[in-house]
Amino acid sequence: MDKKAKLQTDIERSVHKYLETIKELSVDSTILYIQRNNIPVDRDSMNKTIEVFKNSLESQQMQQLDAFMRNIEKSLNDLLKDVD
Repeated sequence: MDKKAKLQTDIERSVHKYLETIKELSVDSTILYIQRNNIPVDRDSMNKTIEVFKNSLESQQMQQLDAFMRNIEKSLNDLLKDVD
């Protein structure tokens, strides 16, 4: 694997890990907020809503990753020119 492909893979992996962390922390934070503030949401509705949120985030992540990588392509190319 050449340097550019390895760097792109590392960036994609890091972005995925970052978004997964954000997703899980957001879900945890939301559940805690609902519980602490006694918001009248039954558990089934809350779980379904959170599942929709998770699925939406994952879908958008997959749709936007290629655009993200295209946006940083020039910077990656410039960086790799300087390294060689």
